Amino acid sequence: MQRMEEMLTPRELNLVRSYLGIGQPDEVGLTFQKLAIRLNYNGPSGAEKAYKAALRKLKKDLYGGAYSRWLSAQKAIRAAKADAEQETGQRTTPQRTWWDEKALANRFACEVAALIRVYEVLSGA
Repeated sequence: MQRMEEMLTPRELNLVRSYLGIGQPDEVGLTFQKLAIRLNYNGPSGAEKAYKAALRKLKKDLYGGAYSRWLSAQKAIRAAKADAEQETGQRTTPQRTWWDEKALANRFACEVAALIRVYEVLSGA
């Protein structure tokens, strides 16, 4: 919630909260039709476009930090597992791939942790 308040304008924040039902009676969200009337948008499609734009803004911020690096690491691990399966010429289980590539995975995890720590130190300065 704090991140939403920092990233969104008051109008966008009001729209997102109202649509999702955050702070509403019985936590029930409003439809885009009702939001268009209440928040003075050009119809339901205008309210929906503004809602989607606010979500894109939040996602861009979310995927820009440590979470982005974590997603990249997960993608690299999946690619390494797929490569290992192709090299053996058969479909292997994730556990078998993990044990076969344990040293590589441990090294990769250590490097990712080190990079995350460096980023945190530099961004804090």
